[in-house]
Amino acid sequence: MIIRALCVVTILACSAALLAQEGTETAPEKNDSAEAAKEPQEKEGPFVELTFEEAKTKAAKEEKIVLIDFFTTWCGPCKRMDKETWPDAELTKWLNETAICLQLDAEIETELAKQYAVSAYPTVVLAKADGELIDRVVGARSPEDLRKAIERSLSGDTSVKRAKASIEELRKTIKDNPDDVLARLQLAQRLAGQQDFAGAFEQCQWLNEHVSRDSAREYYSYLRLLAALSRSHEAAGKLVHKIRDESAERAFAEGGTDSDFSIAVFIDKELKDTEHALSLFDKAKEHNREWAKMIAPRIRQLLLVARRFEDARLSIKAETTVEEVKDLIKLFNDEREDPAGIFHGMSEKELDFEKDLLSEMMDEVFVIAVGCKEEENSKEILKLIAD
Repeated sequence: MIIRALCVVTILACSAALLAQEGTETAPEKNDSAEAAKEPQEKEGPFVELTFEEAKTKAAKEEKIVLIDFFTTWCGPCKRMDKETWPDAELTKWLNETAICLQLDAEIETELAKQYAVSAYPTVVLAKADGELIDRVVGARSPEDLRKAIERSLSGDTSVKRAKASIEELRKTIKDNPDDVLARLQLAQRLAGQQDFAGAFEQCQWLNEHVSRDSAREYYSYLRLLAALSRSHEAAGKLVHKIRDESAERAFAEGGTDSDFSIAVFIDKELKDTEHALSLFDKAKEHNREWAKMIAPRIRQLLLVARRFEDARLSIKAETTVEEVKDLIKLFNDEREDPAGIFHGMSEKELDFEKDLLSEMMDEVFVIAVGCKEEENSKEILKLIAD
């Protein structure tokens, strides 16, 4: 998926070309000092540049724990924590006294993420100096809430213990009501979180036979879980690919529906199978262009990464890219001013996050305009983004 940084880099590069600004910046000189290499490089907030093994050694020496913030480049809540949580001075001071902190991309450090059963982002892993898991804190937190969650874990009241208790409760619920789809789904999620992949897949097999596609929320939650499980369980991988391939085959057969097509593309996105998702999009353009228009907004970032700007333009609902940006701004302002709008009751931090999402969508439209060589529209959009 295209990340915010990619959009920003593209904007800076394209802005320079559009506005014919001059000037260059050279990279800083490389520091070859052996003495400097001995000290871990500090990042913003509590993080240091060490390998996991080095962090464990340092933690053992200093009688601390190891904290790992697992993120991905496309994760919105991760970006919010980078902006609002990790730079907090009080939190940083406390964490530096408590832990050796690492910040790792889960899609690069895949084996370590798998070792600690990281399947959602952000996930903060707390481990002893020997690597033994203490707990996981999942989801974006404010500085205050993160500290409370970590203190709770270090006191022995861990999410792992709570998950085990929850698993027992769900098993009792299912024993009393074997057809409870939601309980089965929750049990599968809890088991996967505890790395009981076989147990989770057993529930997925039941769900595959009983969850209705008409119950969209439950069905798509099941597909998301199955795709995540496929990274650690071979049979889950075979099943989710089977569902995808059969859905795609039905979609393009006589009488096929956009529902089957949507399911196939959704699974591709969850599997991060960009090549297959784009091949389905290309087939849809030939088979039913309305399907391509329907799916384009969902895979717009994939299209932009592939530099398929004309195809990405199918995701634009307005007549022009400029009107699309104006409509996004208007929708945001209308909702913010409406007492019954979706932003009603949001905190300032939550509203700031929504603003970031708006900015990201406008950035994408700008990249489309530039890629489609809409020079005048690009300039106007750039002004709207700047304002």
